[in-house]
Parts: sequence; C-alpha cells; structure tokens
Amino acid sequence: MKKFVWEDKYSLGIASVDEQHKTFFEILNEVAELTKHPNDPDLRSGLVIALVKFGNYAFYHLSYEEEYFIKFAYKDREDHETAHEIYRGKITEYLKRIKNADTDLVNLAEETAQFGQDWLKFHILDMDKKYVDLFLQHDMH
Repeated sequence: MKKFVWEDKYSLGIASVDEQHKTFFEILNEVAELTKHPNDPDLRSGLVIALVKFGNYAFYHLSYEEEYFIKFAYKDREDHETAHEIYRGKITEYLKRIKNADTDLVNLAEETAQFGQDWLKFHILDMDKKYVDLFLQHDMH
C-alpha cells in the first residue's frame, strides 16, 4: 500500500484544520505500515491501538469542524455533517470487526487505510474546501 503523502492541494489555509488533516495522514500511514508485517505476533494489538487512535482522532476532528459550523452558521452544515456521520459509522464498523477472532487483520488494516485515504482525499478537496471562505471570514487562519 502506498504511503499517504500530504500535498499542498490538501491545504485549506486554516492552520488548525490542516494540522489535524496531516495527523490523519500520519495515523493512516501507521495503519498501512501494519500490513507489511502480517506475521507479527503483535499485529492484533497493534491494529487495535492504531484503529482506536484513528477512530478517536476522527471523532475529535469531525466534532471540531462541526463546532465551527454551528458557531459560524455554515449553510452546508447539514450535508457536511451527514458525510461525517457516514464516516463515523464506517470507523465504528472497523472497530467492531477487529473484535471478531476470525477477522483477517491484514485485510482489515488495508481496507481501513484505503477507505481513510480515499475518503479524506475526496472530503478535503470537495467538501472541506467549501467552508474555507467562511472560516477565513471569521479569522481562522
């Protein structure tokens, strides 16, 4: 699996959000790294730790954005939050699947990393770019 590399095109010009997005990239790279060691006896615990970290960070970041959607009366708030709920649901699904002893952990790690990369790329470039002007109008740089 290819490393998820931050590129300037992902930058929103809002430092706090960009830093959070970069942290997502780092966490997803940690998950992808686990797929390179399928015979590691610590794979299950490593994956659990990485997925929980990913899930917790996702819930934190999405809530962070949503707080400002309310504060700034973002017009596309409902659509954006719906996308966030779908994402939260997928992360919750991954966390449930890891508890199943029959789960192929390498496959789950690959699926999680790929889903996270694909979702973030689209979400940042399409949905998040839509709120940039509003956030900048409120001096979020």
